[in-house]
Amino acid sequence: MINEVKSQKLRINLYSSLLNCLRIAKRLRTDEHLEYQETLISRQESARTYSKEQRRDDRLRLKAMAAEVIGTFGEKLIDTICHDAVTGHDVCRMLALACLDMISELQAVSTLCDFVASRGYLKHILESLDQSSTALCGILQPVPDHLRPLYVYESRMAFLMRMANSNVGARLLLTEQALGVLSNMKVYDQQPDLKSSELNRNEPQTFLPSIDDRFRSILLPALSLCDAIVNSLG
Repeated sequence: MINEVKSQKLRINLYSSLLNCLRIAKRLRTDEHLEYQETLISRQESARTYSKEQRRDDRLRLKAMAAEVIGTFGEKLIDTICHDAVTGHDVCRMLALACLDMISELQAVSTLCDFVASRGYLKHILESLDQSSTALCGILQPVPDHLRPLYVYESRMAFLMRMANSNVGARLLLTEQALGVLSNMKVYDQQPDLKSSELNRNEPQTFLPSIDDRFRSILLPALSLCDAIVNSLG
């Protein structure tokens, strides 16, 4: 990624590897270690305090590990991830957004929200969100061409909700008029006919989610984002 890799397939593999690395850092213990700790606690009441302290130490150590992974490549890596989150291929864009979401969750880069906003990436993400309304309306057709716009939308909203969970991120979202973007999206007005949806439930199940399920997948992240902003700002 740092060397301006051109191949989308290679980029996807690189992002998948980075995402897996961050997920490993997120995991505090293996299942075997958890089982061992539970057995130890059941035998010794005093081990409960030790277990809490150990979990806290593990959490700090693994966050430091994630920060080291990101810090090794510096600001250029974050800039590249943000760029692909805005302009990349759909799959590459989803993976880049997932990496940003995980980096934010692990607090591997303390200034990530400010970085995304100051470099203009947050503005571009919100503009892309606004422009996706038409494609999302197509998702609500009885048989859409594909569901890629929905998956990209969910990735964008997951990262925005992660930002909104902090006071700084919520303020930045308001500054970039995130709520105005949501209010202008016509897709939220496309509520399906509930009666016809109930009748269609008797039809054989297919891989394609029902229209009301698809609409719910679009609406609920928007409501959650608004709720997160309100809660963060009190």
